[in-house]
Amino acid sequence: MLQADRIKTQGSRIGRLALFAILLFLAPEPAAGAGAGDAELTVPISTVRNGRGTLFVALYREGTWLVPGRYVTAQRVRAQAGTVHARFEGVPRGRYGVAVFHDENDNRRVDTNALGLPKEGYGFSRHSPRLRKPSFNEIAVNAQPLAYAPIKLRY
Repeated sequence: MLQADRIKTQGSRIGRLALFAILLFLAPEPAAGAGAGDAELTVPISTVRNGRGTLFVALYREGTWLVPGRYVTAQRVRAQAGTVHARFEGVPRGRYGVAVFHDENDNRRVDTNALGLPKEGYGFSRHSPRLRKPSFNEIAVNAQPLAYAPIKLRY
């Protein structure tokens, strides 16, 4: 592959990532709960770089994975440097994808740099591939009576 083709391909990936990040979090206010279920999903979010702003944590089903505003439930958690925990109680059992972004300036959107890359932290359950949207199967976790979905933020 020629160098120019490589740069074009990388630019295309960066553009898709930026679009995905922006669309992911342009969503209405989080719902109060997921519904009548007996599962509890704890989401430890590590590598939070500072205590500014909030973390937006959203649970998605496979059919609506990362569709703006189509999460099952979501919550905003006050940021703090290090590790922050979000807990979803009363979630119906099943497979979920978890997405998080650190809204450091509390403007309720993902800010991007000149290249279109997110300037604020983001992450997904189980796996956080670089420069592309992860598939649902890559990040899916099973919500059971006590389940964990650790996430490492990338900045």
